[in-house]
Amino acid sequence: MVAAEKLYLQLSNIIKKYDGALDNIVEQTNISKTTLWRWSNKTNVKLPDPNKVLRLLVKDCGLKKINDIASYYKGDIEKFINAHFDTKYKDEYDSAKAKSVYDEIEDYYTFVIYSLIATKRGATDQEIMEVVGNLSARKAGLTDEEITSDIVEAHGLIAVKKINNLYKNGWIKLETDGSYSPTDLNYFIPVDRFIKLAPNMISGFVKPEEFQDGLNGIFCYMNSIPESVATEIAVETKEFFMKMKKKMKDASTVDGVPYMVLNLAETMWFKSIDLNKKNKEVQ
Repeated sequence: MVAAEKLYLQLSNIIKKYDGALDNIVEQTNISKTTLWRWSNKTNVKLPDPNKVLRLLVKDCGLKKINDIASYYKGDIEKFINAHFDTKYKDEYDSAKAKSVYDEIEDYYTFVIYSLIATKRGATDQEIMEVVGNLSARKAGLTDEEITSDIVEAHGLIAVKKINNLYKNGWIKLETDGSYSPTDLNYFIPVDRFIKLAPNMISGFVKPEEFQDGLNGIFCYMNSIPESVATEIAVETKEFFMKMKKKMKDASTVDGVPYMVLNLAETMWFKSIDLNKKNKEVQ
């Protein structure tokens, strides 16, 4: 396990090399000055966002392959990178692009729109408006029986400006067949941004009435287990996700259905809570 204190010590030494030029680092990595200050002064207790760390390292060392970056720094940085980026897929990640379009996305519907466009299929204006229209209508509390084509069309109009903004800012392009595609094929989703927007993805897209069709499903189980078993489950969950990601990537096609896989394995606990308190009280 990577020790936060030792990791921040290594990061601090990197950041201090850029004293007097921190604004350039902020601009080129899209990591806030506050975050860099916290890393440099070792004020954080939790481990940092892996994607942000990677963007700083890319800027610092100039290497593009994650394996090369990890071995370049060694120590706790190497352990941290190895723990958060699966070994099998490290060489697939082109980390030369320091910024992600998702860093620019603040609202849920723009997130959905770009996510649709970023698939192999891409998406047309009409398709985007229908998806956004359905999501907006459901968020407004309308039932499936109440959602008509006119309502979908009316709610979907909010997508027009958001599509135009993505196009104007150079994040998407219009293909000859009328569909949009991303201009940056090496995009990634920052963890903090996904945590903020994921709950809406679940409430918006999960459709229990379609479970019987065999295309989708949602599963949840909770219990108290030893930390060693939780660690095993976290590793197995990540391995399963990487396997599904590869399967989707290999099978991606322009005439496929937009599909998402969300994996979550998390403790229902906080470090401030004493795990042994119950036992101490009983004794």
